[in-house]
Amino acid sequence: MSRHFADLGKFKSRIAAENFDPASSDKQLCMNMAMHIADISNPSKKWDISLKWTEWLYEEFFAQGDKERQLGMQISDLMDRTTINIAKSSMGFIDVIVEPAYIAFAKFLPHIQVNLDNITSNKNKWKNLVMDYQEKVIKAQEYFEKNPPNVFVEEVNESEEEEDSVEDSFE
Repeated sequence: MSRHFADLGKFKSRIAAENFDPASSDKQLCMNMAMHIADISNPSKKWDISLKWTEWLYEEFFAQGDKERQLGMQISDLMDRTTINIAKSSMGFIDVIVEPAYIAFAKFLPHIQVNLDNITSNKNKWKNLVMDYQEKVIKAQEYFEKNPPNVFVEEVNESEEEEDSVEDSFE
């Protein structure tokens, strides 16, 4: 993802060039872009599949954020269930990353129009879910206000001590 914008810019420039040759000199560029498109493809799938994968992704992200909170660490970007509205975050990912890449790639491979249609449809579905996901953010905030992180730090330390004692028994 760190090279997304540079690579997308290069791809757009090449497909607009008169000497664009995907079978020869631009073959590697096209293959790289195809791999990247596959990597960011979740919002281009049918809604039920895209939603499920997004939920799984954020379960993992939020579990990491909860652990960071428990350990008193700064919570990594996108990992804080008390600030991240999944619907808004998904729309941002679509608007900034996914849709522009798919629009460019569709100029090279028009058959992916069905994916662009899914992207548009999914973005509209996310718009309709913003308030539902905002309620989840508020519930998470309320939970952590009632259960501050220092409560969890003790539990984490206790579980680490238990793990140490289990490990010691194998020595």
